Amino acid sequence: MKRIAELIVRTAELVEAEGRTLLAVSQREGNRLRQIVATMAIGLVFVAVAVPVMIAGFGLIVYGILIHLNTAIGPAGSAIVTGVAALAVSAGCLYIFKRTSER
Repeated sequence: MKRIAELIVRTAELVEAEGRTLLAVSQREGNRLRQIVATMAIGLVFVAVAVPVMIAGFGLIVYGILIHLNTAIGPAGSAIVTGVAALAVSAGCLYIFKRTSER
């Protein structure tokens, strides 16, 4: 009977020790998760601001090239050249994104 009581006490102590360890680990991991989520949120805000500004800047550059070429080769030719240049830059960006996301 004494051995059974010792077994129960030791099992209870083991469960208590494992519970404390689990609590400590979950608190550390919870703090780390909060830090990661905060960092991701800040990054998302910067991306949400940067992308429209970059699109507007790219659009203005394309429009400037279009106006400049319009006087040299006419409206149709300048639209074609500008469109091809914009597609080439966009394709390059997508290719770079594909290469970096495969790692």
